[in-house]
Amino acid sequence: MELFSEVCTPEQRCLSLGRTCEELVELREKLREWLIACPYLPQEITDQKLEILLLNSKLSIERAKELVNMHYTLKANLPEIFTNRDPVSIINAKLLDYLSFAILPKLTPEKYRVFITQVRIQDSKEDFEINVWDYHKYIYMMVDMRNTVDVCMGDIYAFDLAGARMNHFLSFTPSVLKKSEMIVTKGYGAKIAGIHFINAPSSMDFFINVLKATVKAKIFERIKVHSSLESFYNYVPKSILPADYDGDEISMAEIQKKWHKSMIEWTDWFKKEEALVPNESLRPGPSVNPDNLFGTYGSFRQLDVD
Repeated sequence: MELFSEVCTPEQRCLSLGRTCEELVELREKLREWLIACPYLPQEITDQKLEILLLNSKLSIERAKELVNMHYTLKANLPEIFTNRDPVSIINAKLLDYLSFAILPKLTPEKYRVFITQVRIQDSKEDFEINVWDYHKYIYMMVDMRNTVDVCMGDIYAFDLAGARMNHFLSFTPSVLKKSEMIVTKGYGAKIAGIHFINAPSSMDFFINVLKATVKAKIFERIKVHSSLESFYNYVPKSILPADYDGDEISMAEIQKKWHKSMIEWTDWFKKEEALVPNESLRPGPSVNPDNLFGTYGSFRQLDVD
C-alpha cells in the first residue's frame, strides 16, 4: 500500500549535504565492512537501512558507526518498546481509544516529514490513562516501517492536545522524556526540524517547564506552542494537512486506517526486525549497563541533533 505520495530522492538528500549518491554507496560499503568486523552487532541489516543511518549521520562514517551501535543497543535495552511488536495487539490496545497518530503522506515545502499525535476529546469527565510505553511502541513500529521507504530533509512533530488532561502530562516524567529524546536523536539520528503543540490546555505551562529542564537546549528552542491553527500553518501548510485541521488531505482516521492495514501486512517483517539485537557475549569490553546507558549514556559519545 502506498503510504507516501511524496518523498525526497536519495540524490536530493545527498545534494543537501553537499555529497553525491556515489559517495553514499561507497560509504555504505565501508560501513558494511565495519559491521562485519563487529560480530556482536546484527549482520542482517539491509543496505537501505545502512543508507538511512548514514544520511541521518550527515554521511559521516564515524557518526554512522556510533548510530548503528546505539540504534541496536537501545532496541535491546528498551524491551517495553521494541519487543512483542504484534500489529494486531497494538492496533487494538486501549491507547487508540484516545489517541490518533498519523505520518502525513506529503512533505512540507522544505521537504520535512510531519508526524501528528492527536489526543481526542472524550465525552466522559473521568480521567483516562495513556500508557506511555504502548504509545512509544506504536509510534516506533510506524517509524521503522517509514524508514524502509521514506527519505526527507527532517522531521516535524506536532501534538494536538485538545483532549489532553493534567494526568497525561504527569505520565511523561523527566525519565520518560529523556529516554524519548535519546531514542529519537541517538537511536535514530533524526533531524528534528520542529516540535509544535496546538490546542494546548492551560496545564501546558507546567509541561513546558518540565521539557525545558529535561531536553537539550537545542531541541527546546525548536518547540512552538500555537494559540491558533493560523500560526501552525506557517510551518505546516494546509495543503498537506488532514481534513481535521481544515487541510486538503484525507482525515487522520483515514491515514491511520491505511497504516494499520500495512502494519498487519508487515507482521512477519516486525518479527524479523525484533530479532536484530546485539549479542552482548561477543561485545568487546564490558557489556552495556542500562543504568549507565540511560543515566550518563555510558561510554557512548553524544551526537548533535544537527
